[in-house]
Parts: sequence; structure tokens; C-alpha cells
Amino acid sequence: MCGKAKNCFFGIMKIYGWILCILFCVSGDRSMAQDNGPMLAEKYKHYRQRLTSYYMVVGAGPGESIPAGIRNLRSWDNGDAVALHWGDATLYLGWYLGVLATEYHLQKAAGGSTDVTARELYYALHALDRLDSVAETKWNLPGKLDGLLVRDDVPADFISLHPSLNGRLTHTPPWLARTGSPGMVSRLYSDHSESRPHAFSQDQICHLLMGLALTKKFADTDMQFVITDRHAETHSERYNAQAWAQAI
Repeated sequence: MCGKAKNCFFGIMKIYGWILCILFCVSGDRSMAQDNGPMLAEKYKHYRQRLTSYYMVVGAGPGESIPAGIRNLRSWDNGDAVALHWGDATLYLGWYLGVLATEYHLQKAAGGSTDVTARELYYALHALDRLDSVAETKWNLPGKLDGLLVRDDVPADFISLHPSLNGRLTHTPPWLARTGSPGMVSRLYSDHSESRPHAFSQDQICHLLMGLALTKKFADTDMQFVITDRHAETHSERYNAQAWAQAI
């Protein structure tokens, strides 16, 4: 996988690294935050937008709110860099939870709006429950919430179901490694779309526990966000993120 990872434009771990680094700088060093605050905030916004635009779809459906690990991976059959790849998806989900929890904490401390972050955190926790509830069914057993997770539930037609993943992109790239620009994707690799399911491994649970610990520490017992349903009606969704993280 290391060789294949080098053949993508940008890895999701770089995005998480920048996001958490920026969060640390803004919250940990007041002088640096004062001097570089606008620049860091703009960079943070840029990487967050790339994460939710090009690596995932936020929501409660199959495959949603689970970040992909690699975009523009070279396909294993013809070498074209047109694949979106979910591999150790629960590992990346743990980092995503950590980003959301710390982001929520900083937004609340600054008196800003937390609605978007609370919404994303809700669906990320929901994704964990979803991966738990369907795990046993992969081995023809009744599904239940017992801590056994599959790595993802991304269906083979996920990209066609969510054209927003390609947004306004119009090119399928040759090698553009230095531009940092994403290219269109037309296929995917995920554990769920393969014939043989895989349960998560110990290295993945370590990263997942990190995200859950940050959620328990920095999220609230009474979180809410506004949902607009298919009839264009709005209502407020409330949940206890700390208890949810503890239960998982």
C-alpha cells in the first residue's frame, strides 16, 4: 500500500495533520495565534473544505460520514489515477472524530456557531454505530451493537450516487503531484465492495479510541443542530456526544 499511496495527489493523513496542527497552534500559543491567526484560520478552512468535499459525504446513509484514505489512487488494472480508496476507514474515522471534537470546543469557546460541526459529529458517531450494527450480517449472523465493526460500508456505486464528490472538477489528471489539485474519480476501492469482508484490526481501534476520547473530553452532553428534511421543514436534533462516545 505504501507504493500505491505515493501515486495519489494528497493523502488524508496530511489533511488531518495540518488540521490538528493548526488547532494546536491556535489554542496553545497565544502570541502565534495573534500574529498568524487569520492565516491559520484560512488554511484550516481550506483543508476542512477539501476533506468534506473530496474525501467523503456527510450523512446517515451507507458509506456516508466515513472519510476515504486516498484520492486519485492509480487503478490496479490500468494505472489511471481515477480511484477513491477506503482501506483502514475506521482509523481515519477516529482522526475525523478528534478533529470535530476539538473544532467544536474552540468554536464554543470563541462564541461562534457550532451547528455545522455538531451536525458532522452526530453523523460520524452514527457511522460508527452503523458499522457496528451491520458487522455480523457480513458473516450471515444477526446484526447487533456489540463493539464488532467492519471497516466501512461504502457501496460500489457510491461515486455515481454522490456526484458532489467530483464537484466542478472537469479533468482526469496525468501526474499533477505538485499542484495539490484533485482530479475526477470514477471508481472506488472499499472493503465493503469486495467479496470478503474484513473486521477492524487493533491498529485501527487505537486511532478510533483516540477520537472517542477527544469527543468525550471536548464535546458536550447536550449538543444540537438544525436538520432540513426532504419536505424543506426544519427541526432541531439533540444528542449527548459524551455519553455516545462513552457507550461506543
